[in-house]
Amino acid sequence: MKGRSKLLALVVVVVMFFGVSVSGYAEDTMTTEEKAQVLHDLGLFDGVSTVKFDPALDEYANREQAAKIVIDALGYEVLNTDQSVFIDVSSWAQPYVALAVSEGITNGVSEDEFGSRLSITARQLATWFDRVITGSETAWEDNGTLDNSVGISRGTLVDTTYEALQRVPSGSGKSLIETIIGADQSKLDIALAGGLIDPDSMIEFDNTKPAYLLAVDVIDSDSITISMSNKLNEVSAENVANYKLYTGNGLEKNPFEAITLTAVNEVTIDFAHTLSGNYIVVMDGVVDVKGYFVDDYMNFVVGSSRGIFSIEVSGDNRILVTYTVDVDEESAEKLSKYDVTDEDGDEKSIDKISWRNGNEVSITFKTDLKHGEIYTLAVTGISAETGSSITDSQDFMGNEYVKSVIVSGSREIMVTFSDDVNATSAKSASRYTLTDGDGTTYSIEDIDVSDDDEVTITFDEYLDPNSYKLVVSNVIDIDGSYISDEVSFTID
Repeated sequence: MKGRSKLLALVVVVVMFFGVSVSGYAEDTMTTEEKAQVLHDLGLFDGVSTVKFDPALDEYANREQAAKIVIDALGYEVLNTDQSVFIDVSSWAQPYVALAVSEGITNGVSEDEFGSRLSITARQLATWFDRVITGSETAWEDNGTLDNSVGISRGTLVDTTYEALQRVPSGSGKSLIETIIGADQSKLDIALAGGLIDPDSMIEFDNTKPAYLLAVDVIDSDSITISMSNKLNEVSAENVANYKLYTGNGLEKNPFEAITLTAVNEVTIDFAHTLSGNYIVVMDGVVDVKGYFVDDYMNFVVGSSRGIFSIEVSGDNRILVTYTVDVDEESAEKLSKYDVTDEDGDEKSIDKISWRNGNEVSITFKTDLKHGEIYTLAVTGISAETGSSITDSQDFMGNEYVKSVIVSGSREIMVTFSDDVNATSAKSASRYTLTDGDGTTYSIEDIDVSDDDEVTITFDEYLDPNSYKLVVSNVIDIDGSYISDEVSFTID
């Protein structure tokens, strides 16, 4: 693998071993001696004896030894014919030193000496990595806090390389060890036996169809991890615009703070505030590594599994509350257990509560719910059949409504609903009445459902400048609920 640009695309992760903690799959089980043997078997690390493998881990690592292991670990293709300009480099190390210098990884100690037999220091090795990873021209200054007076041991060089091999460089889709293995089964066997690859993580990806959601794992109240069936494109996977979050009853939330591709097929989402209850995460616009668009969703629960599962508006002044577990009838019908407030924090008076099938409760209010108004239902101390109690809250919205009316032609308006509508119902002229400020009612010529939630109405007469009121009566949405609303608009 030749060329700086190609290497930078592969390695964009800092493997800094002094002052920075890095964790590997086998970190707690592999000794330095065992790691040295694994690296030796992979062809990355040589001993000091020609008779048997002697890692000499307590000896100092010199600069030409470090150049070889760094170049090999980073996956460079080395040409044995390459020669450096330095007179103090061993013949076996010449190609490695030449490549390290040509790629800007390191320099010599003078014009004709590399300092091959000098011990590699912490600051030098960190600078080598930093120059490759970031392309920084000030890498030496950036690592000024590291020790440059004492050399590191060959054991430290082994430990560092072993950990580096397990890193997944940003944008590469695979770890350094996976790049080294390629299609070589023998190297794969060595890496598996040597703890460099977790066998449980070896997912067989299907590249013949778009990726889809496998699981949503709740890390804590403000973070989840999404696992996919295929590798993802990093840029699209970390784009907040490609995700939506809804409450269990369909209200859209936008609490995303950060989205990070934490593995080739995993995304971690951090939310701007804590979540509690039932949610639906939707991926729409994320692209996998084969270029397929991901269009999928999955439910997940944050917090206790005992709570409100969903709230359905079942009438102009009535809602149906479904709990995640069966509830006690007497407790569930107590008015004191419920508190409903509108967007301004004003209380919504409850008229009646009726317990239904085990985990369902119907709540009737004294007045109608306002179209499009967001309400919050809070329940406190409702007894569950399991002997525990439920304290939870969830938002819901008043009946579906007309979001907007746009004049789209001289005889035409476009009506957008808050939910998808039943096409047959939405095309019925009897469900719409348009009158102007003079009291004139307009006859409908045609109705077209141009989108799932959009209806275009064409009238017989031209719509002259005037004030208008559109009354919608009992248009049915896709859930079977009725939408009745009225909207005023003006044509200047």
